[in-house]
Amino acid sequence: MARKSRSHATDPLASFPEWARRLAERYYTKTVSTFILHGDVRDLQPAGDKNARKFVPLRTFLSDELFGSRDLVAFYDRSSGIRLATPEMQKDFMAAVAGYDTLFGTEYAKAVPKDPARAFPLLESYARVRIADGRSVAIVIDFAETVAPAGDLGFMPGEDRYALVTLVKWAQDPQFLSADFSVCLVAENLAELNPRIGRNPYASQIEIPLPTRRSGSNTSNGS
Repeated sequence: MARKSRSHATDPLASFPEWARRLAERYYTKTVSTFILHGDVRDLQPAGDKNARKFVPLRTFLSDELFGSRDLVAFYDRSSGIRLATPEMQKDFMAAVAGYDTLFGTEYAKAVPKDPARAFPLLESYARVRIADGRSVAIVIDFAETVAPAGDLGFMPGEDRYALVTLVKWAQDPQFLSADFSVCLVAENLAELNPRIGRNPYASQIEIPLPTRRSGSNTSNGS
């Protein structure tokens, strides 16, 4: 999903489930770059056209379908840390990490950090450099409720406050809003994610509904 003019003759979103069409259409408005995916995020999603329909995990749908035209797609969660969608992208990321190490005196190329306090600056630096190079970038943060959990800001641990402020900052960053850039926060239960993100006018909430049963077989999300 690149930010470009859509053809009226052939709708590139026609094969997408309804929630993905809503996300793409909001992205095309060029006013939102952060999306909160919640609901049935652990179920399989329909991919491919109607003649070659298959069902894939959400991660695969995001990397291959929704963000399939992006130059770079990065995934992050507390357990796995930062992972790029393809080996080629991972190689590009690690080259950028080596440059980050040289600039800031870190040694992240030896062991890429998983905690948000160190991983988020690395992701942000990588995104800004590649955007400046004219490349398109998507960042998917899974289990986002573990990064920016619901709770009173005054009682949150320092790391959680930092992550929350960073995500809010990314959502309204002028460079990110004007670029071909997206952040997807994935949380099964929206109530577990800090409401400061959901209330942000630069973030859009997209619910992935439970599958419906039609003609004796499961189909998913309005497809």
